[in-house]
Amino acid sequence: MEKNRNLDRVMEPETISKNGASSKSRMSRGNILSKSKFALLHVLAGVLMILTLTVFGCSGSGGGSYKIKMTTESGGYISLHLTGTGIATIDWGDGSEKVSLTLHEYRVDFIYTYPSASIRTITINGDMITGLDCSSEDIISLDVSKNTELAYLKCGDYQLTSLDLSKNTALKMLELGGSQLTNIDLSKNTALKSLTISSIPLITSLDLSKNTELTELSIGGTSLTSLDVSKNIALTELRIGVNQLASLDVSKNTALLFLNCERNQLTSLDVSKNTALKYLTCNYNQLTNLDLRNNLELFVLDCESNQLTTNALNALFGTLHSNTINVGVSSKMIFIDSNPGSRDCDRSIAESKGWKFEWKRR
Repeated sequence: MEKNRNLDRVMEPETISKNGASSKSRMSRGNILSKSKFALLHVLAGVLMILTLTVFGCSGSGGGSYKIKMTTESGGYISLHLTGTGIATIDWGDGSEKVSLTLHEYRVDFIYTYPSASIRTITINGDMITGLDCSSEDIISLDVSKNTELAYLKCGDYQLTSLDLSKNTALKMLELGGSQLTNIDLSKNTALKSLTISSIPLITSLDLSKNTELTELSIGGTSLTSLDVSKNIALTELRIGVNQLASLDVSKNTALLFLNCERNQLTSLDVSKNTALKYLTCNYNQLTNLDLRNNLELFVLDCESNQLTTNALNALFGTLHSNTINVGVSSKMIFIDSNPGSRDCDRSIAESKGWKFEWKRR
């Protein structure tokens, strides 16, 4: 009897559903579907994790989202200076803990010391970063394209070879110095009020035609042989000393108060349209004459080390005004040393008009 029961159990037919599928078959397909769903969820979780890492980055990786990114090879003390509002966070790019500080209108210093020299990528995030000064660091590259609120930027290092400012249309003050930049495109930075470029010897040309809001311009230590400032009629201060300029046209810059064009290769200089001019430095050029009869506000003149003869200097003195200038100085000052005629010229012509001859301590 037991054998028959076992045999009956073995031979028991499968239950068939209305659609002809067996119960065992349905169970098998259910298991397969469950496993497939689990595998799909597993894949989706992996993709989500990858996306999260891509968007938010990892500490010390230098990747992920950022407002400012720079590469450095500093091997010691490093400091970055920020202004703005809200919280700014810096990842120093070496796996150390991120640093967060509250920004305000006065600069906030982020200071760190690397144990050894190595190439690292620093990333900075923040609610509203309006100013960055990284001028004293060994910067290899700098990306500020995502920080469109940036209004002030100061940077300079001899390893920096390129800088894209096309997205920084809010920039009002820019200082660039001591780098290997060969080109500076400022065509998108139409809000610029102040521009300083110093010790960038590979710069041979500069287009400022779009920067019509400029009031202060300082350029020195470049290889510029010409500079067109005819569109920059709002300029009040123009410092373009220590370049290779062979000519300079400031006839459109009638608002100029301060002009320094020393140490160039100028053979002539016309400032007849610059009637508001108060300070003129044109020493170490090749000037053979200078007419200042229209510059009735001038109180400092430095024309040392030119090619001014005795007659040229006497003629210059004759064009100087005799007005009393109330600028907090006892007298109007003039520097003429190291010109061919500086020894034999008639200084009394200028002195009778209230000008005092000064000399520089060498």
